[in-house]
Amino acid sequence: MNLVSGNARRWMKSVSAGIAGGLVLGLAAFAMGQDAATQPDAAAQNAAQEVAAQLQSDMQTMQQAMGGIQDLQDADKRKAIAATAIPAIKKVTADFDKLAVLQPEAKSDIDQSEDQLVAIQSLLGDKTATDRLSGMAASPDVSESLRGQSAQLFVHWFTAGKDAAGQSSVAGDLIKLDTAHPDSDSLAALTMMFDQMAGSPDLKTQLEKVLSGTMTGPVAQQIQQQLGAEAKLKALENKPLVVAGKQPDGSDFTTANWNGKVVLVDFWATWCGPCREELPRVQKMYSTYHAQGLEVLGVSNDYDAKTLTDFTATNQMPWPELFDSAAAAQQQWNPITLGYGINGIPTMFLIDKKGILRTVEAREQMEDLIPKLLAE
Repeated sequence: MNLVSGNARRWMKSVSAGIAGGLVLGLAAFAMGQDAATQPDAAAQNAAQEVAAQLQSDMQTMQQAMGGIQDLQDADKRKAIAATAIPAIKKVTADFDKLAVLQPEAKSDIDQSEDQLVAIQSLLGDKTATDRLSGMAASPDVSESLRGQSAQLFVHWFTAGKDAAGQSSVAGDLIKLDTAHPDSDSLAALTMMFDQMAGSPDLKTQLEKVLSGTMTGPVAQQIQQQLGAEAKLKALENKPLVVAGKQPDGSDFTTANWNGKVVLVDFWATWCGPCREELPRVQKMYSTYHAQGLEVLGVSNDYDAKTLTDFTATNQMPWPELFDSAAAAQQQWNPITLGYGINGIPTMFLIDKKGILRTVEAREQMEDLIPKLLAE
């Protein structure tokens, strides 16, 4: 879960989470949740709910056909999934068109989602979609042209794959658009997606410079805050770190007492779905390596101590937890979490036997790094 608005990474999240999945299901839920007061009549309300239900079903089918983001990055995998994925995408697009008629107030979001779907169709080799994007890009309407050009750049980026020269060329075209339209939220989000997927540090630096120095819209401002927080967090690496605070019962705890141990610090909360999904991995690391010198410390961002302690007891989490009752009373995250510049959980640190913070990205690397640090 992230403190920064999800709109700041619309393109990135839409792809990595399952090709517009979050937005699609959000729109479907919106339509299904409308009551009679917001619909012209009961028939219109029922029609919107029926379309929303169909959209959810077709969305799930499409996600299964699409696979993951790695499938879009590989030309052979794109070819393999195209025959199944393209018809599934077209069904979702048709659902969107119906929903736009019934829910005109959601048209802007629907248009953005359809742009993404058309871009993916084009990437999968659908000529009709490719021609549609070309037509949009050539439109005299500035907004439509910008949407079309953005979608084309998305296609070109994935077509380039991990080729550094190809990525650099596409990024250069995007930067030109950024410079011409610095207040565009959609371009800022697309630039952030490119940054997150860039294959070289130099290209990341170039894109982040544009995000920080050129883009001016609300989404760009959110991204600038995100980048600042990430830089602050990254600066902690390869330096001594002691994590200390209060436990739910009010007693003090510090990792300084774990001298000579490898420490996995998990910043999380019971209300955070992704955090709960990561719990089996953390439990496996603990059960496998605790006897060899691994310790785990949770830094809870929960708002109620009993909820936390009940959860840890039920889920057999024997490691200590840090909890801040004053912040919890204000429905705020643990100050320890915020103090490190963390604005998304779960985030995990790994501290080595000498007390040096080796990575702030242990969530991605714990299975590889923990045994290596224990062997040092």
